[in-house]
Amino acid sequence: MSGYAEERNVGKRGTGGARPTRTGARGDMPLSPFQPVDPRHRAVQPVVARSMVPADHPLLGVPEYARNPKITPATAAAAHALGYDPDAVNAPLSRRAGALMLDGAVYVLLLALVTILIGVFGASDAWAAVLSGALIAGPAGFYAYRAAGDAIFEGSPGKHMLGLSMGGPNGLPVSAGDGLRRNLWILPSMIPGLGWIASAGLATWIGLSAGNDPLGRGGHERAIGTRVTEKTPKKGNGKAPRR
Repeated sequence: MSGYAEERNVGKRGTGGARPTRTGARGDMPLSPFQPVDPRHRAVQPVVARSMVPADHPLLGVPEYARNPKITPATAAAAHALGYDPDAVNAPLSRRAGALMLDGAVYVLLLALVTILIGVFGASDAWAAVLSGALIAGPAGFYAYRAAGDAIFEGSPGKHMLGLSMGGPNGLPVSAGDGLRRNLWILPSMIPGLGWIASAGLATWIGLSAGNDPLGRGGHERAIGTRVTEKTPKKGNGKAPRR
């Protein structure tokens, strides 16, 4: 009991009679070994501050290409170096081929519609002449159709139907000259036989060169500076990107 008495005397001399205490979870706890401890007492757990801003929020400065698995470091570096959007995703070759087939189907439907209208409202044998001319000059019309779509609408109708768009470096649009030069590979098909083989060979070369380019550009696109990408949603419209 001498220790306890000494503790009480020290408390009286140093603190005006109050017991020495320590800080606990529920206020002050006595240091005396004779004071029972509340069994409900629990140690204070540290509180970790949590931010309401998600980790991928644009305010945190994390670029899209660092979060999108479809954008490789080589693609982002090439886009930065050449003035393209580093957050844009390269258009897959399969979707580009599908866009070409859709454009061909749309163009054939347009030719068929024109032929039917001429057959109904024109001379009785006019449709045969139109059909023969379409077989010969049809590739030229398809060339104009694709070039106009690329230059006016930043992509042909087939591209837009599959969620693709086209543009130039530094956000520049595609000019009429770019659209015409980009689709020159179609013109050899105006020559039956060998011309079809030549256009097919050029299309194969375009696909192979696009597969080996970090920005997915074919050789014809690298020459004029265009790039085909997946469409990205406009900021603030709340729409998800087309994948």
